[in-house]
Amino acid sequence: MTIPNWKPFLDQWSRAILASPYQETFELPPDVIESGWLGYPPATEEQIAAAEKRLGVTLPPSYRAFLKVSNGWRHMGLYDTGLVPVQEIDLARIAVPDYIQPWLNELTDDDTDWEGVDYHHLTDALLISKGGYSEELLLLNPKVTTPDGEWQAWLFAHWIPGAQTYDSFWALLQEEHRQQVDDNRTEAGRVQPGDSSQAVTAKLPNLLTALDERVEQVRTGIEVHPGHITIPNLQGELAGLQTVRAKVAEIPADAPDLADQLRALAAEFDLRAGQLENQSPPAPLSPADALALMADPESMAQRLAEVLKTNLTTERGTAQGYRTGAGQIRYFLSERSGG
Repeated sequence: MTIPNWKPFLDQWSRAILASPYQETFELPPDVIESGWLGYPPATEEQIAAAEKRLGVTLPPSYRAFLKVSNGWRHMGLYDTGLVPVQEIDLARIAVPDYIQPWLNELTDDDTDWEGVDYHHLTDALLISKGGYSEELLLLNPKVTTPDGEWQAWLFAHWIPGAQTYDSFWALLQEEHRQQVDDNRTEAGRVQPGDSSQAVTAKLPNLLTALDERVEQVRTGIEVHPGHITIPNLQGELAGLQTVRAKVAEIPADAPDLADQLRALAAEFDLRAGQLENQSPPAPLSPADALALMADPESMAQRLAEVLKTNLTTERGTAQGYRTGAGQIRYFLSERSGG
Protein backbone atom coordinates (compact mmCIF):
# COMPACT_ATOMS: atom_id res chain seq x y z
CA MET A 1 0.00 0.00 0.00
CA THR A 2 1.30 3.44 -0.93
CA ILE A 3 1.37 5.81 2.04
CA PRO A 4 -1.63 8.14 1.67
CA ASN A 5 -1.13 11.82 0.89
CA TRP A 6 -2.89 12.90 4.04
CA LYS A 7 -2.78 16.70 3.91
CA PRO A 8 -4.94 17.22 0.76
CA PHE A 9 -7.35 14.55 1.96
CA LEU A 10 -7.68 16.07 5.43
CA ASP A 11 -8.19 19.52 3.89
CA GLN A 12 -11.10 18.08 1.88
CA TRP A 13 -12.50 16.30 4.92
CA SER A 14 -12.30 19.49 6.99
CA ARG A 15 -14.26 21.37 4.32
CA ALA A 16 -16.88 18.60 4.14
CA ILE A 17 -17.39 18.57 7.93
CA LEU A 18 -17.57 22.37 8.13
CA ALA A 19 -20.12 22.34 5.28
CA SER A 20 -22.46 20.16 7.31
CA PRO A 21 -25.74 21.91 8.22
CA TYR A 22 -25.19 20.53 11.73
CA GLN A 23 -21.74 22.08 12.07
CA GLU A 24 -22.86 24.48 14.78
CA THR A 25 -23.64 21.51 17.04
CA PHE A 26 -20.03 20.30 16.83
CA GLU A 27 -18.95 23.05 19.24
CA LEU A 28 -15.80 23.88 17.30
CA PRO A 29 -13.77 26.92 18.38
CA PRO A 30 -14.32 30.02 16.18
CA ASP A 31 -10.64 30.12 15.17
CA VAL A 32 -10.87 26.50 13.96
CA ILE A 33 -13.92 27.27 11.85
CA GLU A 34 -12.21 30.34 10.44
CA SER A 35 -9.06 28.38 9.62
CA GLY A 36 -11.01 25.64 7.84
CA TRP A 37 -8.77 22.98 9.44
CA LEU A 38 -9.95 20.46 12.04
CA GLY A 39 -6.57 18.95 12.69
CA TYR A 40 -3.80 19.62 15.20
CA PRO A 41 -0.06 20.22 14.87
CA PRO A 42 1.84 17.13 13.70
CA ALA A 43 3.15 14.54 16.13
CA THR A 44 6.92 14.25 16.30
CA GLU A 45 8.76 11.03 15.57
CA GLU A 46 9.79 11.01 19.23
CA GLN A 47 6.15 11.17 20.39
CA ILE A 48 5.14 8.34 18.07
CA ALA A 49 8.13 6.20 19.08
CA ALA A 50 7.37 6.78 22.78
CA ALA A 51 3.78 5.60 22.29
CA GLU A 52 4.96 2.52 20.39
CA LYS A 53 7.42 1.67 23.16
CA ARG A 54 4.73 2.17 25.82
CA LEU A 55 2.29 -0.10 23.96
CA GLY A 56 4.83 -2.61 22.67
CA VAL A 57 3.75 -2.29 19.03
CA THR A 58 4.71 -0.65 15.75
CA LEU A 59 1.74 1.43 14.65
CA PRO A 60 0.38 0.78 11.13
CA PRO A 61 1.82 2.89 8.30
CA SER A 62 -1.29 4.87 7.32
CA TYR A 63 -2.03 5.81 10.94
CA ARG A 64 1.59 6.72 11.58
CA ALA A 65 1.58 8.94 8.49
CA PHE A 66 -1.66 10.57 9.64
CA LEU A 67 -0.15 11.44 13.02
CA LYS A 68 2.77 13.16 11.29
CA VAL A 69 0.26 15.48 9.62
CA SER A 70 -2.21 15.89 12.50
CA ASN A 71 -1.76 14.54 16.01
CA GLY A 72 -5.45 13.80 16.51
CA TRP A 73 -8.65 15.20 14.99
CA ARG A 74 -11.23 17.52 16.52
CA HIS A 75 -14.50 16.09 15.21
CA MET A 76 -15.47 13.20 12.93
CA GLY A 77 -18.51 14.94 11.47
CA LEU A 78 -21.08 12.16 11.22
CA TYR A 79 -19.78 10.58 14.42
CA ASP A 80 -19.93 12.40 17.72
CA THR A 81 -16.27 11.83 18.50
CA GLY A 82 -12.74 12.85 17.56
CA LEU A 83 -9.30 11.23 17.39
CA VAL A 84 -6.97 11.52 20.39
CA PRO A 85 -3.28 12.49 20.12
CA VAL A 86 -0.77 9.67 20.01
CA GLN A 87 0.19 10.30 23.64
CA GLU A 88 -3.33 9.27 24.70
CA ILE A 89 -3.98 6.11 22.67
CA ASP A 90 -4.24 2.99 24.80
CA LEU A 91 -5.61 -0.53 24.89
CA ALA A 92 -9.39 -0.28 24.61
CA ARG A 93 -9.89 -2.73 27.48
CA ILE A 94 -7.96 -0.31 29.71
CA ALA A 95 -9.29 2.98 28.31
CA VAL A 96 -12.98 2.00 28.19
CA PRO A 97 -13.35 -1.17 30.29
CA ASP A 98 -17.07 -0.63 30.88
CA TYR A 99 -17.62 -0.88 27.12
CA ILE A 100 -15.14 -3.63 26.24
CA GLN A 101 -15.35 -6.02 29.20
CA PRO A 102 -19.02 -7.04 28.64
CA TRP A 103 -18.04 -8.17 25.12
CA LEU A 104 -15.14 -10.22 26.46
CA ASN A 105 -17.28 -11.73 29.22
CA GLU A 106 -19.76 -13.11 26.69
CA LEU A 107 -17.22 -14.75 24.39
CA THR A 108 -16.67 -18.47 24.01
CA ASP A 109 -13.45 -19.97 22.68
CA ASP A 110 -14.73 -20.13 19.10
CA ASP A 111 -17.03 -17.11 19.20
CA THR A 112 -16.71 -14.73 16.24
CA ASP A 113 -20.30 -13.51 16.05
CA TRP A 114 -21.35 -10.99 13.37
CA GLU A 115 -19.89 -11.60 9.92
CA GLY A 116 -16.81 -13.43 11.11
CA VAL A 117 -15.39 -10.67 13.32
CA ASP A 118 -13.33 -12.22 16.10
CA TYR A 119 -14.11 -10.23 19.23
CA HIS A 120 -11.31 -11.95 21.15
CA HIS A 121 -9.13 -9.33 19.41
CA LEU A 122 -10.64 -6.69 21.67
CA THR A 123 -8.03 -7.77 24.22
CA ASP A 124 -5.29 -6.23 22.04
CA ALA A 125 -7.19 -3.52 20.13
CA LEU A 126 -6.12 0.11 20.55
CA LEU A 127 -8.61 2.88 21.16
CA ILE A 128 -7.68 5.90 19.02
CA SER A 129 -10.85 7.99 19.45
CA LYS A 130 -12.25 10.03 22.28
CA GLY A 131 -14.53 7.48 23.81
CA GLY A 132 -17.14 6.71 26.36
CA TYR A 133 -19.77 4.07 26.85
CA SER A 134 -22.41 5.85 24.72
CA GLU A 135 -20.12 7.30 22.06
CA GLU A 136 -18.71 5.97 18.81
CA LEU A 137 -15.41 4.17 19.27
CA LEU A 138 -12.65 3.74 16.69
CA LEU A 139 -10.20 0.90 17.30
CA LEU A 140 -7.15 -0.48 15.53
CA ASN A 141 -6.83 -4.25 15.59
CA PRO A 142 -3.23 -5.57 15.43
CA LYS A 143 -4.45 -9.16 15.09
CA VAL A 144 -5.72 -8.68 11.52
CA THR A 145 -3.11 -7.13 9.25
CA THR A 146 -2.24 -6.78 5.59
CA PRO A 147 1.12 -7.78 4.02
CA ASP A 148 2.19 -4.11 4.07
CA GLY A 149 1.59 -3.80 7.80
CA GLU A 150 -1.83 -2.14 7.91
CA TRP A 151 -4.11 -3.04 10.82
CA GLN A 152 -7.83 -3.64 10.53
CA ALA A 153 -9.86 -0.67 11.79
CA TRP A 154 -13.06 -1.15 13.78
CA LEU A 155 -15.96 1.19 14.35
CA PHE A 156 -18.35 0.61 17.24
CA ALA A 157 -21.53 2.69 17.45
CA HIS A 158 -24.87 2.29 19.16
CA TRP A 159 -26.67 1.73 15.85
CA ILE A 160 -24.26 -1.02 14.67
CA PRO A 161 -24.77 -4.59 15.95
CA GLY A 162 -21.11 -5.21 16.64
CA ALA A 163 -18.00 -3.88 14.91
CA GLN A 164 -17.98 -2.39 11.43
CA THR A 165 -14.59 -3.28 9.98
CA TYR A 166 -12.27 -1.66 7.43
CA ASP A 167 -9.02 -2.91 5.94
CA SER A 168 -7.05 0.01 7.36
CA PHE A 169 -7.26 3.33 9.17
CA TRP A 170 -6.98 5.02 5.78
CA ALA A 171 -9.93 3.03 4.42
CA LEU A 172 -12.05 3.96 7.44
CA LEU A 173 -11.41 7.69 7.03
CA GLN A 174 -12.01 7.54 3.28
CA GLU A 175 -15.43 6.00 3.93
CA GLU A 176 -16.17 8.59 6.61
CA HIS A 177 -15.36 11.38 4.15
CA ARG A 178 -17.55 9.80 1.46
CA GLN A 179 -20.47 9.50 3.85
CA GLN A 180 -20.02 13.10 4.97
CA VAL A 181 -20.11 14.34 1.38
CA ASP A 182 -23.21 12.23 0.66
CA ASP A 183 -24.89 13.49 3.84
CA ASN A 184 -24.15 17.10 2.92
CA ARG A 185 -25.60 16.52 -0.54
CA THR A 186 -28.74 14.96 0.93
CA GLU A 187 -29.17 17.76 3.44
CA ALA A 188 -28.66 20.40 0.77
CA GLY A 189 -31.57 18.84 -1.13
CA ARG A 190 -33.95 19.29 1.78
CA VAL A 191 -35.84 22.42 2.77
CA GLN A 192 -33.90 24.38 5.37
CA PRO A 193 -35.17 27.07 7.78
CA GLY A 194 -35.26 30.38 5.97
CA ASP A 195 -35.51 28.87 2.48
CA SER A 196 -37.51 31.04 0.10
CA SER A 197 -40.48 29.70 -1.84
CA GLN A 198 -38.23 29.67 -4.90
CA ALA A 199 -35.73 27.47 -3.05
CA VAL A 200 -38.48 25.04 -2.05
CA THR A 201 -39.57 24.89 -5.69
CA ALA A 202 -36.01 24.23 -6.84
CA LYS A 203 -35.63 21.38 -4.35
CA LEU A 204 -38.98 19.68 -5.08
CA PRO A 205 -37.47 17.23 -7.61
CA ASN A 206 -35.42 15.78 -4.74
CA LEU A 207 -38.62 14.78 -2.94
CA LEU A 208 -40.02 13.17 -6.08
CA THR A 209 -36.75 11.28 -6.56
CA ALA A 210 -36.82 10.03 -2.95
CA LEU A 211 -40.39 8.79 -3.42
CA ASP A 212 -39.45 7.13 -6.72
CA GLU A 213 -36.54 5.35 -5.02
CA ARG A 214 -38.79 4.02 -2.27
CA VAL A 215 -41.35 2.86 -4.86
CA GLU A 216 -38.60 0.95 -6.68
CA GLN A 217 -37.39 -0.65 -3.45
CA VAL A 218 -40.86 -2.02 -2.73
CA ARG A 219 -41.38 -3.07 -6.37
CA THR A 220 -38.09 -4.98 -6.25
CA GLY A 221 -39.19 -6.74 -3.07
CA ILE A 222 -42.32 -7.93 -4.85
CA GLU A 223 -40.37 -9.15 -7.88
CA VAL A 224 -37.72 -10.97 -5.85
CA HIS A 225 -40.19 -12.84 -3.61
CA PRO A 226 -43.30 -13.31 -5.81
CA GLY A 227 -44.89 -16.06 -3.70
CA HIS A 228 -44.02 -14.77 -0.25
CA ILE A 229 -46.63 -14.28 2.45
CA THR A 230 -45.77 -10.56 2.56
CA ILE A 231 -46.72 -9.90 -1.09
CA PRO A 232 -50.27 -8.54 -0.41
CA ASN A 233 -48.77 -6.20 2.18
CA LEU A 234 -46.03 -5.06 -0.20
CA GLN A 235 -48.53 -4.56 -3.02
CA GLY A 236 -50.57 -2.35 -0.72
CA GLU A 237 -47.48 -0.39 0.30
CA LEU A 238 -46.56 0.08 -3.36
CA ALA A 239 -50.04 1.41 -4.15
CA GLY A 240 -49.93 3.75 -1.15
CA LEU A 241 -46.54 5.16 -2.10
CA GLN A 242 -47.58 5.63 -5.71
CA THR A 243 -50.66 7.53 -4.57
CA VAL A 244 -48.58 9.86 -2.41
CA ARG A 245 -46.11 10.39 -5.23
CA ALA A 246 -48.90 11.24 -7.69
CA LYS A 247 -50.46 13.74 -5.26
CA VAL A 248 -47.11 15.46 -4.71
CA ALA A 249 -46.64 15.74 -8.47
CA GLU A 250 -50.08 17.37 -8.81
CA ILE A 251 -49.08 20.36 -6.66
CA PRO A 252 -47.93 23.25 -8.91
CA ALA A 253 -44.18 23.47 -8.42
CA ASP A 254 -44.30 27.26 -8.51
CA ALA A 255 -47.02 27.53 -5.86
CA PRO A 256 -45.97 30.24 -3.37
CA ASP A 257 -47.35 28.10 -0.53
CA LEU A 258 -45.72 24.88 -1.79
CA ALA A 259 -44.29 23.98 1.63
CA ASP A 260 -47.69 24.47 3.28
CA GLN A 261 -49.40 22.33 0.66
CA LEU A 262 -46.85 19.57 1.17
CA ARG A 263 -47.31 19.80 4.92
CA ALA A 264 -51.08 19.48 4.52
CA LEU A 265 -50.63 16.52 2.17
CA ALA A 266 -48.48 14.70 4.74
CA ALA A 267 -51.15 15.28 7.40
CA GLU A 268 -53.85 14.01 5.01
CA PHE A 269 -52.01 10.75 4.32
CA ASP A 270 -51.28 10.16 7.99
CA LEU A 271 -55.01 10.52 8.60
CA ARG A 272 -55.86 8.15 5.78
CA ALA A 273 -53.35 5.64 7.11
CA GLY A 274 -54.96 5.78 10.54
CA GLN A 275 -58.39 5.17 9.06
CA LEU A 276 -57.17 2.09 7.19
CA GLU A 277 -55.44 0.75 10.30
CA ASN A 278 -58.61 1.16 12.33
CA GLN A 279 -60.58 -0.76 9.71
CA SER A 280 -58.18 -3.73 9.86
CA PRO A 281 -56.63 -3.90 13.33
CA PRO A 282 -53.77 -6.39 13.76
CA ALA A 283 -54.59 -9.87 14.97
CA PRO A 284 -52.87 -10.28 18.34
CA LEU A 285 -51.14 -13.38 19.63
CA SER A 286 -51.80 -13.27 23.36
CA PRO A 287 -49.13 -14.33 25.88
CA ALA A 288 -51.37 -17.23 26.89
CA ASP A 289 -51.61 -18.39 23.26
CA ALA A 290 -47.87 -18.11 22.85
CA LEU A 291 -47.18 -20.17 25.98
CA ALA A 292 -49.65 -22.85 24.96
CA LEU A 293 -48.22 -23.08 21.45
CA MET A 294 -44.61 -23.31 22.61
CA ALA A 295 -45.27 -26.91 23.63
CA ASP A 296 -46.34 -27.77 20.08
CA PRO A 297 -43.90 -26.32 17.49
CA GLU A 298 -46.00 -27.40 14.50
CA SER A 299 -49.12 -25.72 15.85
CA MET A 300 -47.08 -22.66 16.78
CA ALA A 301 -45.66 -22.34 13.27
CA GLN A 302 -49.14 -22.68 11.78
CA ARG A 303 -50.61 -20.13 14.20
CA LEU A 304 -47.82 -17.64 13.55
CA ALA A 305 -48.36 -18.01 9.82
CA GLU A 306 -52.08 -17.28 10.35
CA VAL A 307 -51.26 -14.19 12.41
CA LEU A 308 -48.84 -12.94 9.78
CA LYS A 309 -51.33 -13.53 7.00
CA THR A 310 -54.00 -11.63 8.93
CA ASN A 311 -51.67 -8.73 9.73
CA LEU A 312 -49.87 -8.46 6.40
CA THR A 313 -52.92 -7.38 4.44
CA THR A 314 -53.14 -5.13 1.43
CA GLU A 315 -54.98 -2.53 3.52
CA ARG A 316 -52.30 -2.42 6.20
CA GLY A 317 -49.65 -2.27 3.48
CA THR A 318 -51.42 0.70 1.91
CA ALA A 319 -51.49 2.40 5.31
CA GLN A 320 -47.74 1.79 5.59
CA GLY A 321 -47.24 3.27 2.12
CA TYR A 322 -49.18 6.38 3.15
CA ARG A 323 -47.15 6.76 6.34
CA THR A 324 -43.85 6.22 4.53
CA GLY A 325 -44.81 8.78 1.90
CA ALA A 326 -45.88 11.28 4.56
CA GLY A 327 -42.59 10.66 6.35
CA GLN A 328 -40.66 11.36 3.15
CA ILE A 329 -42.51 14.66 2.78
CA ARG A 330 -41.74 15.68 6.34
CA TYR A 331 -38.11 14.64 5.97
CA PHE A 332 -37.90 16.79 2.84
CA LEU A 333 -39.36 19.69 4.84
CA SER A 334 -36.88 18.97 7.68
CA GLU A 335 -39.76 18.39 10.05
CA ARG A 336 -40.52 15.58 12.48
CA SER A 337 -42.83 12.76 11.46
CA GLY A 338 -46.41 12.83 12.58
CA GLY A 339 -48.94 10.08 12.72
